[in-house]
Amino acid sequence: MRIKYPENLYCPHCKSTIKLDYSEKYSARTDDLLSMIIEIPHSHSSAKDARENKQNIGDSRPGLLICQSCQTILGVYIS
Repeated sequence: MRIKYPENLYCPHCKSTIKLDYSEKYSARTDDLLSMIIEIPHSHSSAKDARENKQNIGDSRPGLLICQSCQTILGVYIS
């Protein structure tokens, strides 16, 4: 059984074509998407309470996939 991967994706906002290159063995490459990981501190209680009680504030690192043409966020993933 062969799996056929898409050659192009389309941005739903600006309708631009996102070309995918499968020349690498294990991954697709593209210059049309921006991947960004941001770090967000979080706590189960309010930030003021966490600072006053010296609570350990953890962090989350969600990743964003952004269209290079229109800067629309196309997806979010947890890294």
